[in-house]
Amino acid sequence: MMVCGASGQPRRRHVGTHGASPLLWARLFGTSTAAITVLLLMLSTCLAAATHQVGDKVSSSGSGNGNNFNYFIVIDAGSTGSRAFVYQQDATTGTVSMAPHPNGSNDAFPPPAILEVVPGLSSYAENPKAAYDDTFHTLLRFADSVVPAAKSAATPLFVRGTAGLRRISAVHRRQIFDELAARTRRDYQFIVASADDAVPAFDIMPGDMEGVYAWLAINHKEVWGDRYCLISVRLL
Repeated sequence: MMVCGASGQPRRRHVGTHGASPLLWARLFGTSTAAITVLLLMLSTCLAAATHQVGDKVSSSGSGNGNNFNYFIVIDAGSTGSRAFVYQQDATTGTVSMAPHPNGSNDAFPPPAILEVVPGLSSYAENPKAAYDDTFHTLLRFADSVVPAAKSAATPLFVRGTAGLRRISAVHRRQIFDELAARTRRDYQFIVASADDAVPAFDIMPGDMEGVYAWLAINHKEVWGDRYCLISVRLL
């Protein structure tokens, strides 16, 4: 986890999570069951359009190289911090689950691939160029360590801003998104869809849709409780 020290510069805080269950690991990262479910539901929506949008690249990556998974990166850009979630989709069955954290590869139940950094992107409204170096690049490096190198060029990135980014001006939002998109394309092979594409890589989640996802997540938790981590979503 990245936190800010007295100097205001981000620093890494190591959290002892080795051997922890996915649910406990998520809680240690300050991410509730509902929040993960919201991101999974959001990913399902994105995948439906992205499969058509980047279908050739994604589908062609599902076979060979000894790995039958496609990968998707979702970054929840909240008001206090940004969280990266790396998902994997079985290329044969279409089921989606969280990719395992690289530090838990030897665990019987590896923790999910989640990383949080602070502060939120809205903190860089007056200095959009600093957002990449201060926090966003950390999330991309983490995702790059989870996604197999052979799958990077076929892995879409989805960044969705919520309350914090909704509060700043549209001009500042676009400056931040444009800076992050340009530097991500420069440094990584991930698929970064443009703002004009059907499912752009960088976008704002409207407040009403965030409420819908939260409602679905709460009802999902009421039904499944802490068993969420054993459930995968199959896209129709």
